[in-house]
Amino acid sequence: MAFASTMFFAFSCGNRDCKNANPILDKSLPDSKEYHVELLKELQSAEASTIVYTLERYEEKDEVPYLHMNIQGENLCATAIVLVLKSDKNLQKIQQNKGEGYVGSEFKNLKVKIFSDESKTVFLYEGVETIED
Repeated sequence: MAFASTMFFAFSCGNRDCKNANPILDKSLPDSKEYHVELLKELQSAEASTIVYTLERYEEKDEVPYLHMNIQGENLCATAIVLVLKSDKNLQKIQQNKGEGYVGSEFKNLKVKIFSDESKTVFLYEGVETIED
């Protein structure tokens, strides 16, 4: 059964200790199905206003851009690999510079559509209100 959802992430400022209550997020790789299942559970149960997304790195695979996003919240420390199929003005400079100078930038009011089935989960970039250094 396929699952599609749009999530809207609101963020607060400030650094936090990064600790997980979910040991699977510590033991599994961020691109594994097991990791995705647990990350989805954590994101769906978390208060959106307590989650902070920052850019860990930018990469292109076969000319397709991906944003590796750090996710921090109360008892949550994870990474989401976000596929960018449709760019916008907010991502333009990040893409031009291949992420250089933007690592650690906070994405405010990030929108991500999530597609999930038995074999994989895809986090798809939908937009962001602002990106702050």
